[in-house]
Amino acid sequence: MKKVVCTLLPILAIALVLGTASAVAQNAPDDVYAVSYYSGANYTGYPDGTARVINDGSAGEADLCAAFYVFDNSQELQACGSCPVTADGIISESVNRNLLGNVLTSAVNHAGVVKLLSTATATGGPTECNATAKYAGAVTPGIRGWITHIQPTSRATTEETFKDSNYTTLETGDLELECQYLILLGSGHGSVSCTLEDTAW
Repeated sequence: MKKVVCTLLPILAIALVLGTASAVAQNAPDDVYAVSYYSGANYTGYPDGTARVINDGSAGEADLCAAFYVFDNSQELQACGSCPVTADGIISESVNRNLLGNVLTSAVNHAGVVKLLSTATATGGPTECNATAKYAGAVTPGIRGWITHIQPTSRATTEETFKDSNYTTLETGDLELECQYLILLGSGHGSVSCTLEDTAW
């Protein structure tokens, strides 16, 4: 009996590893979820930061949605929203006006985290793109983003790509649900605004 158990244990361990790897693979499509930060925002006399997003065309001619989830430096979601981007198109969003211009609270946000989710256009919703759990489209690769950072002491502007992050249905499900409650309970506050494509310069 002991010999059978000893033989079965490595097999079970391998099956567990393969099952876990399979679950992770199913939970992590390529290039759909990325993160960055904003800094030096809403300071008088400082330049404005910019988030630029493109649809790289990997979804063919389909429009995609760039869903933004904007947190303050206390890890609280302050604004969310989703903006349409056509194939090979580009949008350019002001950090101060579009991402932070209608935050949930009256606090002035100077630094925090921006999460970017790439989805298909929403189905059944009031608009093509929606960042809430009720109307968000299926997670779909193709959205790529860059954001500028304003350095607080020197006021210098630097730019970097949104960093690809580990996608999980748990994380994005939480983001979409939290966004839904934020918009519902915010009484008009807590939404990210979108500029028209190719015009926000």
